[in-house]
Amino acid sequence: MTDRCGFPMYAKTSGDRAIYLCSRYMRSSGSECNHNAVDGEAALQFTLGFLHAAAERAGGREALRGRLMGIAKRERANGTEATDLEKIKALEAQLAAAEEELKLIRRNWALAKDDVAHEALGSEYKTQQMTITGIRAKLEKLKAIATAKPSGDSAADVDLALALFDQLKSVGTNPTARSGIAALLNKIQFRMWLSFAPVKRGKRTLRKLKGGIVTSGECKSPSAPVRFRWKWPS
Repeated sequence: MTDRCGFPMYAKTSGDRAIYLCSRYMRSSGSECNHNAVDGEAALQFTLGFLHAAAERAGGREALRGRLMGIAKRERANGTEATDLEKIKALEAQLAAAEEELKLIRRNWALAKDDVAHEALGSEYKTQQMTITGIRAKLEKLKAIATAKPSGDSAADVDLALALFDQLKSVGTNPTARSGIAALLNKIQFRMWLSFAPVKRGKRTLRKLKGGIVTSGECKSPSAPVRFRWKWPS
């Protein structure tokens, strides 16, 4: 979010350390934006800690189920519950947009001028493919549910949401479940938006992570930096 850059951060390796680095900086060979980087393992641990805390704040499975059922009943009473058809159309539009983004990444990948950019775009291409696979899976599942369940089944919708809650708690608390993290984050459309600032270290000026926000679901890029409300891992 620094200077409203808006570019994604690419994963790369620096020695034995995994980091995320501003792709705008990488693509321009340092002529645009700054060397904004964040430790990959610290970002992962922050994400898992955040999700685990969110699950705990929900009060447990039964408490969350009661809250979701209450929301579903209120929406039904107000006539504001989205139909399965509307949800399907929204997912189809999301899939189309994701596929267009994949085409753009593929074109940029083919035009990459150096090995670093080529590797970074290759990683972004694979990530986008996973995103598309996740959207298609959600779309197929929703179509199957819409076909199988009777109209207005709030309990079925709530159980579907709770299945994601169960997966969130499992991945967030089990160190051996890393293989499922990427798919889970794509499911909930988890995003971390970071901002950086210059910091003096003797005669050198370094870039340091100052804060940001996390979002889930459909969300546009924040227009201005916002401070974290949680402590970043040391």
